[in-house]
Amino acid sequence: MKKIHTIWAFLAFVTVVNGQHFSLRFESGPGQYSMRDLKALQTDLKNTISALEVESVERFPTTLYYGIQANYHFNKRIAMGVHVYYNTTAGRNHVADYSGEYKMDMLLNSVANGTNFSYTFAGFGKMNISAVLGTGVRLSGFRVKEDLIVYGDTLSHSNELYRGVNYYVAPAIEVSYSLVKKLELIVKAGYELNFRSVYVDNEDGENMILFYRENKPLNIDYSGLRVGLCIAYNF
Repeated sequence: MKKIHTIWAFLAFVTVVNGQHFSLRFESGPGQYSMRDLKALQTDLKNTISALEVESVERFPTTLYYGIQANYHFNKRIAMGVHVYYNTTAGRNHVADYSGEYKMDMLLNSVANGTNFSYTFAGFGKMNISAVLGTGVRLSGFRVKEDLIVYGDTLSHSNELYRGVNYYVAPAIEVSYSLVKKLELIVKAGYELNFRSVYVDNEDGENMILFYRENKPLNIDYSGLRVGLCIAYNF
């Protein structure tokens, strides 16, 4: 009996070891962003300039995101890894005519660093379907640039930078297809959920928190759909 247990343990060990490998992948696709507080702030700032017919010409649209991910595959079903994603979007209030121009840009860029866990629950030949859960910290910059130009002269100019932190979870479904022995094409669809953020002005060395309605900190919310196309290489 002891020999049988030893043989089974050895076979299980060989199976796990043979299933282990690393993969590296590059990812890009469209990302949506909620930005509810920022859109409301953008409208409020536009309405404060009643003397000009200012329009919100950009309201934090869907943009391409970019990412890189490294995974350790324990076996054919379970993998864990780390990822880095870069996202950017913007809003703009603007008006211009022959006499001059008013422009306010609200520029956002961020880097998300985190971990991910995936479980492959179905396979059909060269195709696999996996459930993925990512979580991490998003480090973001929020820059507000404002200019008023009349007959070629700049009457006012401001440029403020704020920095903040968002925590997020990102469930997704992935469908992978083996192109060749070590190369995979992956289509990913999911949703990123951000928790309330706090942004501070630290460009001048002071931590001044940005507050908005009801005396709550301004929430810069990257929550939204993510659809990505990935190329993965298995080592």
